[in-house]
Amino acid sequence: MLRSLYSGISGMRNHQTRMDVTGNNIANVNTNGYKSSRVNFQDTLSQTVRSAGNGTNPAQVGSGMSVGSVSNNFTQGPMQSTGRTLDLGIQGNGFFVVSDGTNEFYTREGIFFVDKQGFLVNGEGLRVQSLAGQDIRVLNGPVSTINIGPDGAIAGTNTAGQPLKFSNNDSQAIITPAQQSSIKGAPKYTTPKVEEATIKGIAMSPVTQPLEEAMVRGDSNSPDVAPLGITDSVTPIDMSTDQLTLKYSDGTNTYTATLNTGLTQVKSWYDLASQLQNAINTYENPPGSGTFPLKDKVIVSYDGSPNGGLVFQTKTSNVTPGVIPSIEIGGAGVKRYMGGVATSALSDTGKEVVTKDWTGKTFYIDTGNGWEQVTTVDDFSKIGGAAGSTGLDAVTSGEDLAQKLQALLDARTTIPGTNITVPENMTATNATAGNVTITGKYSDTSDGTVSVVYSEGSATTTPDPANSLAGSPTVNASKYYNTPATWNLKYDNATSDWLLDKGDGTGYNSITFTGDIYTDPSGVEIDKTGLTPTSDNNWDISLTSGSISISGVSGAVTLSNGDTSATYNGLTIDVSDVISTGTVQNGDTWTYNVKADKPSTNVAVTWNIDHLEFSTVGTPKDGSTIPQIRIKDAVDLIGYVDRTEKGVNSADWSEKDFFIEYNGAKYTFTAGEKKEAGFGNIISGESLKIALEKLIDKKIGENKIKVDYMNDGKLVLQTIDNGEIGETPSVNIGGSHAADLIGDKPDKVDGEAASVTPPPQDTMGVIKLVTFQNPEGLEKAGRNLFGTSVSSGEPKQGQANQSGFGTINSGYLEMSNVDLTEEFTNMITTQRGYQANARVITVSDSLLEELIQLKR
Repeated sequence: MLRSLYSGISGMRNHQTRMDVTGNNIANVNTNGYKSSRVNFQDTLSQTVRSAGNGTNPAQVGSGMSVGSVSNNFTQGPMQSTGRTLDLGIQGNGFFVVSDGTNEFYTREGIFFVDKQGFLVNGEGLRVQSLAGQDIRVLNGPVSTINIGPDGAIAGTNTAGQPLKFSNNDSQAIITPAQQSSIKGAPKYTTPKVEEATIKGIAMSPVTQPLEEAMVRGDSNSPDVAPLGITDSVTPIDMSTDQLTLKYSDGTNTYTATLNTGLTQVKSWYDLASQLQNAINTYENPPGSGTFPLKDKVIVSYDGSPNGGLVFQTKTSNVTPGVIPSIEIGGAGVKRYMGGVATSALSDTGKEVVTKDWTGKTFYIDTGNGWEQVTTVDDFSKIGGAAGSTGLDAVTSGEDLAQKLQALLDARTTIPGTNITVPENMTATNATAGNVTITGKYSDTSDGTVSVVYSEGSATTTPDPANSLAGSPTVNASKYYNTPATWNLKYDNATSDWLLDKGDGTGYNSITFTGDIYTDPSGVEIDKTGLTPTSDNNWDISLTSGSISISGVSGAVTLSNGDTSATYNGLTIDVSDVISTGTVQNGDTWTYNVKADKPSTNVAVTWNIDHLEFSTVGTPKDGSTIPQIRIKDAVDLIGYVDRTEKGVNSADWSEKDFFIEYNGAKYTFTAGEKKEAGFGNIISGESLKIALEKLIDKKIGENKIKVDYMNDGKLVLQTIDNGEIGETPSVNIGGSHAADLIGDKPDKVDGEAASVTPPPQDTMGVIKLVTFQNPEGLEKAGRNLFGTSVSSGEPKQGQANQSGFGTINSGYLEMSNVDLTEEFTNMITTQRGYQANARVITVSDSLLEELIQLKR
């Protein structure tokens, strides 16, 4: 292979490198402080064909070329005037020194700023170094005026007119930290708004087939209609003489209303529809009766589509089953309203709603008092109410279903007519202590048969009830018999006395109880004389043993000893007021009414467009502050097997009017911003603190104001030390509702700016320059920065305007030293060199081709 091929390749490759450097130079022709680069070529190793000898020179053939170096051109760039004090250009040798806190970099670009903390920085935030070798920082800002001398010395004044003071870092200056500003007060809480818990069902059809409305449509594009537009016209049209009538029938009653009488000022089609609707709603029949039979029966609207017009249609909600509505639009002037489609009258008849049977469905509701079973029945008597249809077997609409479910829940208040069996040891005792054993209980308005356990004589003697209690006897209960006698007693309201049946059918005698009375033959004594009824002349029931079986409530409930109530199916059943209606014997059946505390009374059922909603109402029964509702086994009603929702016990503060002043700036907040931060759900002081914190961080900025809610119930806002020198911290809350957040008389602490005692200023406020023994050995670090290398050597520190260092020009920037004439020339020579090397390759290829042809 020919060596020329490889020589050509090296030439093309390295000329491409030269083109890359030229392109980069041209790209940075307007980069401040940029120093151009140059590619330097060198030949590569040569092959010796013949060595040098006496009188002969060596014969060597080269193998191409390579890039010897890429050198930086540090010649002075031209100066451009900017008029900005902190734009600095170096005329002569030297580099500015900037630091990121760890590493130092060097640059000829002098675009600098004073940041909020007083540091002199470049556009990347790197801090400019002083002659003392530290960051340059203004200690007593904010800066008002600033000047940079040719030697790099900084001078100026702050906003108070004082000379600027500098420090390399905080440790070299005595800095008194700023006194932070704060405001503290107790928020004024209003009573939180309780948001009810609501379970929303999925969309469903409450009826088998909904009612289809009757509808007639006009054509506003017809030439026969009144010349009305979509928007209100300047000159209204009088249509009161254009007769229009509406005939409505619900299958039973028919009404005909004239609608045009009041149409004297019609401005547009939409205005006409509105006036016609008003005429329908105010149609009175009979006149003067105050009855408006068409109100909410017919709706008038305007269809603004290209083929639209007036639309009359019947309303479909809350319609009685069997009703088939129909309408007819007529009158001598009907075409002026409906167009040519109306030859004489337009009419339509709807279709009857097909009801749906919602009975036989069982589901459960819990609002804090345990699960309550609810079964949809067709008659209230099946759930213990008065006889009457629930209507759930013929539901006509969603609203109708919701209303009937609500009525069903509301009816579960009492369960009358249920039977209770009295066992032998069910006893009635006096309300105060009880002193005789009376089986049963009776009304004070009628005679009742009770059994009195009494004794007379010895234990072995059987008394003669008729003889011993004849006349007006005194029953001595100091002795007892194993077999008690039964006597007929009654209480006389007039004399407040007990009467005893004479036993001969002639009436009653008064009876007086004396001595000790025993409850049973075992001789257990009750230390009480006399027999006194309760204030309502009734006796209280107590259960001394055994149980009471309550039936007739879709199951049975059992009361144990001492119980006066039981819970069944979410209902509290109270049997403490059971009253007999006649002669009561042991084992008799009594009729009673149950007192029930019904959980379903705090549930509201509503229909919302296409679904049922079950909501809590009022205070939760379990005493909690946040309402909750649970429903299970209600797929047919809500579409879910089990669903739980909780309400909210909170206050909405998103409309509160307040603003925050921070360091002299005023910040206001929209209701949307406050709601997003959490002001729509304030439930405690801690939640207020969190919401205010979010609001401040987003609108004012993070790490500006600290918000706390203290144990003493006070909210505190305090500025955060951000290290700025010379700025007085301040925070305040204002606005018509500021007192709601911070109280009427908050504690206010005014801030004070940080004070500083600077160190000696000889070198603190002087910009440092450095030079290098070999600046072309510096490595480019990007962002117009250079770094040191082994070739560059270590920097030599000095001050501008001294021997070996350039002069700093304030208000000027050094421009790029790229010479476009030179670069364009380099580009041409690079192109030609590239082309020539490419030609070497093609010619070498031709020679090889000729060599191959020799064989042929």
